[in-house]
Parts: sequence; structure tokens; C-alpha cells
Amino acid sequence: MSESRQWEVRTVTSSPNVPDDCFVVGISEDTEGSERYFIFQSRLSAPSAQARRLEMDSYCTVTESGDVNYGGLENVVITPASITLYFNEEAVEELSLSGRRVTLGLAPEVDVPLLVSGLRKVLFYGNAEKHPRFHDPFEEG
Repeated sequence: MSESRQWEVRTVTSSPNVPDDCFVVGISEDTEGSERYFIFQSRLSAPSAQARRLEMDSYCTVTESGDVNYGGLENVVITPASITLYFNEEAVEELSLSGRRVTLGLAPEVDVPLLVSGLRKVLFYGNAEKHPRFHDPFEEG
């Protein structure tokens, strides 16, 4: 499996955006979000019939270039020092990635529990068929 996008996450944001009816988790290479980043977003309300018809009934992933994909993560592995994202082929194409696996370092200042809780909220929204496997350093067992 080819690997894509090596950089270090220095900033994590995780919060609801009530006016836009969404919950947003952002991971960025810098504090301003002007470098490389991923944004993971889900709605606060249940998916509409139209969203289901358009296959937009799950979370979405956005890159700094504005590329968007819905439900394209297959697996997420978080450790205290890194996050590895495994995307499906459609997501690789739509997000202009060079490979299915993206491993990013986590800077020491990153709030890993905030990242984990935010991603759990976003990635398990909507269509259960699009929920990724999720492994984090706080799992029991």
C-alpha cells in the first residue's frame, strides 16, 4: 500500500459549528491553517433523504486544496505520536492523494484526547456502512 503526505500535525481543533449545522475536526501543520491540513466534518442533524440519495449521508473529508470526499476512510489508527488514515480508492482520487495510507506525526503539544473524541463524533455519523475501523491509545484491551 503506497503512502502519501508526510507531515506533522501541530494544531487540532474540534468543535460544533451550530450556525452551519455541523461538527468540525481540523488537523493542521501550522496554527493558522495556511499549510497542509485535513478537515473532517459531519452534520449535527440526521442525514436528510436528499443527502442519502446523493450519497452525502456520512462525514466528509476536506483538504487544503478544497478537495472533498464523503465516507472515504476505511481505518484510522491513532497513537500518542501519530495518526494513520487509510482511505478507499475513491477518496484517494477525489482528495488527490498519492496513496491510500497517510501517516502524520503528532507534535507533543497536540491534544490527543481532543483529537480522538472529535474524530469519534464525526466519523461515526450517518451511514454505518461508511464508518471506518478506529483504533486509539485509550482503547481497552
